[in-house]
Amino acid sequence: MSSQNDTIQALGRPFDLGMLYDRRSEKLVLGKTLWSPNHLSQAVNTIARPYTHSEVLAEDTIDDKVNALNIKASLKLSFLGGLVSVQGAAKYLDDRRESTKHSRVVLKYETTTELKQLTMEHLAQGKMQYPEVFDHDIATHVVVGILYGANAFLIFDQEVSEDESLRDVHGNMEVLVKALRTIRVDGDGTVDIKEDQRKKTEKMYCKMYGDFRTEESPTTYEEAVRIYKQLPLLIGDKGQNAVAVQVYLYPLSEINSKGQRMVREISASYISKTCEIQEHIQCIEAQCSNLMREDVCSLFPRVKKQLSLFKSNISRYKTFFQNKLLPLLPSIRGGGAEESTLGDIFEEKERSPFAQTCMDAWIEEKRKEIKKLQGMVSFLGNTPFVNPEDVENEAFDPRNEKIVCCTFTIGEENDHQILSMDGYLTGKVLPQLNREASTGIDDKNFNKRMRQTLKQFAELKAANENHKEVKFFATEKSLSDTFSENPGAFIYLYEDGALDNEDFKSSPKPEKLEAENVRDVSIELRWIDPHFSKNKIKRYKIQYKKDEDASLDWITEYSVCGNRAKQTATISGLDPATRYLFRVCAVRQIVVSQYSDTLSETTKPTSPPGKLPFEAATPDAIAIGFANPKTIGEGDKIEKYEVKLSANSQHMVQVLQCTEDAPLTCAIEGLQAGVRYEFRVTAMGCREGDRDSVQSDRTDPLQTTLPPKRIDTRRILIHCKLVQSPEDGTPAVYILPLTLAYQDSRCQLQKYVITLAEKETQMPAHSVTKIASCYTLPYMEGFKVPYNLTIVDTHGFGDTRGIEHDKVLTEQIRRFFNTNGPAGIDHVDAICFMVQAGNPWLTETQTYVFGRILAMFGKDIKKNILVLFTFADSQKPHGHALSAMLEAGFLEDENNFFKFNNCALFVANSAEDDEDNFDRMFWKIGMASFEKFFQRLGEMEPQSLPHQADVKRKSLSGGSTQWRR
Repeated sequence: MSSQNDTIQALGRPFDLGMLYDRRSEKLVLGKTLWSPNHLSQAVNTIARPYTHSEVLAEDTIDDKVNALNIKASLKLSFLGGLVSVQGAAKYLDDRRESTKHSRVVLKYETTTELKQLTMEHLAQGKMQYPEVFDHDIATHVVVGILYGANAFLIFDQEVSEDESLRDVHGNMEVLVKALRTIRVDGDGTVDIKEDQRKKTEKMYCKMYGDFRTEESPTTYEEAVRIYKQLPLLIGDKGQNAVAVQVYLYPLSEINSKGQRMVREISASYISKTCEIQEHIQCIEAQCSNLMREDVCSLFPRVKKQLSLFKSNISRYKTFFQNKLLPLLPSIRGGGAEESTLGDIFEEKERSPFAQTCMDAWIEEKRKEIKKLQGMVSFLGNTPFVNPEDVENEAFDPRNEKIVCCTFTIGEENDHQILSMDGYLTGKVLPQLNREASTGIDDKNFNKRMRQTLKQFAELKAANENHKEVKFFATEKSLSDTFSENPGAFIYLYEDGALDNEDFKSSPKPEKLEAENVRDVSIELRWIDPHFSKNKIKRYKIQYKKDEDASLDWITEYSVCGNRAKQTATISGLDPATRYLFRVCAVRQIVVSQYSDTLSETTKPTSPPGKLPFEAATPDAIAIGFANPKTIGEGDKIEKYEVKLSANSQHMVQVLQCTEDAPLTCAIEGLQAGVRYEFRVTAMGCREGDRDSVQSDRTDPLQTTLPPKRIDTRRILIHCKLVQSPEDGTPAVYILPLTLAYQDSRCQLQKYVITLAEKETQMPAHSVTKIASCYTLPYMEGFKVPYNLTIVDTHGFGDTRGIEHDKVLTEQIRRFFNTNGPAGIDHVDAICFMVQAGNPWLTETQTYVFGRILAMFGKDIKKNILVLFTFADSQKPHGHALSAMLEAGFLEDENNFFKFNNCALFVANSAEDDEDNFDRMFWKIGMASFEKFFQRLGEMEPQSLPHQADVKRKSLSGGSTQWRR
């Protein structure tokens, strides 16, 4: 060691002249000295050293602080090794930035007053009052000079927000701190600062480390200005408040050879490495503090806890590291150990969990994790992030039917790095854990699963935002140490207070939403959902609203899920000629899909034309009629109707112009005989152009008739019997068979002859007439009946099939008379009943038939009932039959009967001589009865049928027509 004086900084330690000092351990030796106090006081030389200086320090590293205090390398290492405890202004060395998001600017103030030193004669050999000190290895140097003064460090700190630049904030702070020295303070303590400067300093926080005694410590910029202006006064007018700031040491070996002590300086490389380690530890601590301040840490307690434990272990290691250096540094300086031992400590550190690469990697991984978590939380929006216990409590709340929770399982509670650190510091041997197991935050599959889950959760939340019974939360669940669970994010579904599903999935939105059947007040929707079975879809939520105001609320309906990918639903109750918006989403316990793409569709302006009744048919034409639509949109007007018909490959279209007096009928000509056709009618034309209405429903197939078959009269006459030969220009009269049947495409006559001989009599068991038939005999010149005559031949009653069959027949009659249009009957002149004159009372069948007729035509029809008695040989029919009808109320006038003897009319006698006489006689009797019958018929008042009272017959050929093929 050089024989020259050695200078060190006092660092707030209580140095005094003549005090012994051990450079090996940086300790002051108290209670031992070479001179008595009185002797020392006589040998002190005082030299004035007035000096004042201030400067702004922009950096905040350990080296910056050491340089600001003029600390040499050896003392620097002692400080880093924990050998030196600092006080006063030197406490600035222990002050560290707590976060990397803080900007710091330091204003240093230093002043010196005087230098006190011992005279050289006291240092000569033989001048020591207590030479026995040299016999003890307790010191290496003696204090021979002290420079007095004071230092102060004003530290200004400001947190940098997310939208601010650290460089910009730091630059502004530097300007303000430099300007502090020029700011004036009035006598009343008012700081003369501009308003814009005051606003810039509002976020700044101040604290001071100094050797001055102040009444208060500044916390704001303005308080710092006032303190700074007081510092020159606080030292005292004669420097009486000054403290030791610099110490001059003299080696004991220069005074006495017994004081020869080895004091080796440690290499600068080891000093730099020690400083680097300490600097890195402080940086890691600052980064931990910075990450712990992130909002996401309050949402993920696991992350905050791990950061806190990691920082705590770093702080513990700092003490652990200093405790290793503490005995080693004096030993190396005193020659008891080699400085290479320091290298061993450094290497051991790099093999430990506190290796710089390990700590940096852990912090970087945690920073990435927090960054990812911030993105996840941001994606979740306003979803409450709660503890797992809070989720359970919400699920148990009876007001909540369902809870959907996005549960993150990213990392384990017991982090391997933290456990390794703790084990290293405590000397525990830890089990070998899977060091590669981590949050997997950089794993592609992990990130993909995470993104899918977050997207599904957002879709579920958006789809159920109007369902107050469904609540959404987010939480984190730590992985177990065994990693039995997959890391990632999962959607938990709680239903009725219990966890129902730990991996609930959303479903893709329905595809290809289309309108399949558009009507005036309803629209049938169709969409495709290929995932309905896999995702266990139960139903679909359909929303619609008018496309006229975006602020209108959606109207909601539900449709049960079908068993095919193609789903359909009909929305009714719509307004005609109105544009609507539609969208569909899938539903399980809750809505599980996004809404489909919105469909815009307009309802038809009118309802379909009324039901198409069958009007008439011929072999080459069909006439139809229809009714106006029941509903027509406001402002719409029907201009024309389009009639479409189809059969096999034949398609035809006819257009009818719509006027107020135009009949809603259409005759389609040019058709094929005996072919079945289907018809549909569409109303066309409205205020917006040619928008069609809804088509009418298809008619039941209508069939054109077959051409009438021609009767071969020559073949018929072969089977007829001549009754009266032609004479004097009168035609011949033949007896015709009563029944004509068609079989094998040829006409045959069935012989029906009534005779008195039983063996020749064959009475039919069933009625021969199968259907009600209508015949019209138009009046022609030469006819005995002076009017057109329409005869309706109905079924026969009372055959062997019983009254139930008769009920069927009366129903057919009712339908026949209810026929509308040209083919219908609008009035009746007479209803004729055929009754055998010999019956003493009415049969059950006759009573039933009479009752049904009165029910069908009304009571007024009794005036028009005529009874035709058969087998009537006497002048007047049997009284019982006529009386029975009068008593039953079926016949109003007892004169409304006529008698015929059809049994005798067609008798075939065996006596050839009398045949002609009998035939002529019964023919004349029959003709007389017919004459009276038709005379009475002409006198009767017709009765209108009720269903035909308001029917208007219209021509089928009216209006212009246009044909298209």
